[in-house]
Amino acid sequence: MCIVKLLQGDCLELMKKIPDNSVDMILCDLPYKETGNKWDKRFVLDKCLQEYERIIKKDGCIALSGTFRFGVQLFNLMPHLYKYDWVWEKDNGTNAPNVNYQPLEYMNTYIYSERVE
Repeated sequence: MCIVKLLQGDCLELMKKIPDNSVDMILCDLPYKETGNKWDKRFVLDKCLQEYERIIKKDGCIALSGTFRFGVQLFNLMPHLYKYDWVWEKDNGTNAPNVNYQPLEYMNTYIYSERVE
């Protein structure tokens, strides 16, 4: 039986209440301050990733979407958990501020896990 529990709020505050090694999967598209949109603000990434490492189960998966530049930041903070990338090729480009210049035609998702493959 699959049990899904969704929480809404400030993730850094909510994660403090989550027990260690209790989460099967973290799937997130964090803000990485590259779109120019008002909501896309710089995020305290290192604190967030520390909480992710604390709450994820030993056989759990952390999947984080973002640009290549964001992926480099992730890798530099968690090289010991990096497994591989997924690439989602999009039919229509996105990134509205750059639609006439350089629309995004794909999205990277970076996979992190302690699981041995």
